[in-house]
Amino acid sequence: MFLNKRILITMMSLVLAITVLVSPRQAEAGRYLTKICKKYSIRAAGTMRLDRYLGKVSARIYWRGKVRRRYGWKYASWSLARNKRVRCSLRKKGFAYRCIVRARPCTLVRRHRRRRR
Repeated sequence: MFLNKRILITMMSLVLAITVLVSPRQAEAGRYLTKICKKYSIRAAGTMRLDRYLGKVSARIYWRGKVRRRYGWKYASWSLARNKRVRCSLRKKGFAYRCIVRARPCTLVRRHRRRRR
């Protein structure tokens, strides 16, 4: 049990590190960056987890994978996505959560500066 807990903590640390690396792109969303979103949302279901939070994380990881395969790395940021929905339900006689997420993938693109005349 201790080994599984250690692996889980390591995976969560990895997810957090990836999130920190992606979020500076969102911080730059200032004057010359525009958010472009895909027309349709992507739905993904995570694996069953004992904790609701871990169920949500699992579903978001699956969502990122689906978006990355379909549209590429540029769109695989949950923090940039629009119309985010998360639905969790208890399964296995009340012992495990399974979450489903749905969101429209978005990315940031650089706008051209207008020249002053």
